[in-house]
Formats: sequence, C-alpha cells, structure tokens
Amino acid sequence: MAGRWILPVVCALAGCDTVFGFDRVYDCPIDDDDCDKLRDRVDPCPADPGDDADVDGDGVGDACDPELEAAVDSMVEFEGFATADARWMEREPAMWQVVDSALVLDAGSVERTTPMNSQPTVEAVVDPRFAGEGATVGVLVASKSSTGIPLECFVEHHADGDDLVMVVGDRASPIYQARARQLPAGAAGDSLRIYGGQLSNFVVRCRARYGNNDGLYVDWVFWNSRVDFDTIGFHVDQASADYRALAIYTTAL
Repeated sequence: MAGRWILPVVCALAGCDTVFGFDRVYDCPIDDDDCDKLRDRVDPCPADPGDDADVDGDGVGDACDPELEAAVDSMVEFEGFATADARWMEREPAMWQVVDSALVLDAGSVERTTPMNSQPTVEAVVDPRFAGEGATVGVLVASKSSTGIPLECFVEHHADGDDLVMVVGDRASPIYQARARQLPAGAAGDSLRIYGGQLSNFVVRCRARYGNNDGLYVDWVFWNSRVDFDTIGFHVDQASADYRALAIYTTAL
C-alpha cells in the first residue's frame, strides 16, 4: 500500500518533467517579459532573454548594458506594457493603443516623461512592420526642462539593408545628423532593439541591433557635459510597430 504514494511524492518534489525527462512548457507570466524564467524584478536584462552575465558588476546585464566596460549604469525603470500607462500622450497626431503587452503604434509619435535628471539611456524592443523604402521606426529622448533639444535614434528601412540614423534637434533643421549603413540582419523572428542616450564620457550614442548581432553605433561628442533628458518617446513614419518593452538606465556622473 505504501508504494503507491512513491510516484506522486517524487513528482511533487522533483517535477514529473524532471523524473521522466519531459519538456515542461513554460507559460510566461506578465512579470517575465523576455520569457527567460528570470522575473523582471531580478533580471539584469528584463527585455533580453539569456543568462544573467554582468561582467562589470553594475547590476545591468551584458546583453543590455549601455557601457559594458564600466560599472556606472543602473536601471531606473522597466515597462513591459502589461497594462496601459496614462503618462503616454501623443507627441504628434498618432494612432496607438496598449494591447497584448505592447504599445502598438500605427502612425505618428507618442511620448511620456521620465524621472527628472535621470539622464536616461533608453532601450526599446520593437517588432517593426515597414511599409516600404525609407520607412522608419525609432525612439527619442528629449530635454524639455533644460536644453529643449531632442535626440532621435531610428532605423530606416531599405531594400539593401536597414540603416541607423541619429538626429540631434528637429528633423527639419537638425543640429547634427549621422547615419550608419546596413544593420546586420538577425535570425528569423528576431526583434529590433534601439538604444539612445548619453554615456559617462559625455558621448551621445544611438545603437541598433537585431537579435544578438553587434549591430550599429552612431556617436556624437559635441557636448562636454551631462544633458538631462526627461522625455522619452516612440515614433513611426510609413511604418507600424509593436513596442514590446522599454528599459530606462541611468549613468553615474
């Protein structure tokens, strides 16, 4: 009689997938945005699936660290769009909604504020749908309280490869604009990751990558002081996109 309880007890303690070698299907909870079995609150890169390597020991994982070789970064906010956030507003006429753990943007631009003086580097994880040649998907950070100067980092779609473009100032009359050609393609289904912000050496940087490829960088070194970006946003132009995650990092002075 006692033997009949052995199997249930073993399964309860070890899990029947372990006992019999079955693959258990992991049903990702809303607080594991990258579905890597590390909950967002303890995941050093909550938007990037993978291990928890952190070579510089600053608490921001290697996969998403704005400055991989300097222990200067910390995460100040992560948003997986599990619920709607009333802080998001139209920057220009836009078609958008928060649904299915994504901010779905079909036209225009949206923005919201960040904590004051956070000097954020923004990482956005996005699934773009480019309408055709020259269509763009991007992120922006701006300082409305001090300089008023926006920084936009966007990917521009072309048949021969997507480009990364940095625009400092308004697009119509930019203070600075630069382009890096032909973003390396990722594997089928890889999401696009776009970064924008300022590093500890004052360099303003845009970065983009598909999957785990190194991707492209565009740097600007005009400023020799910190710029307090206090507004972040997303935009599309002749495209639509599901912005699925947003991580905001601050860099130590």
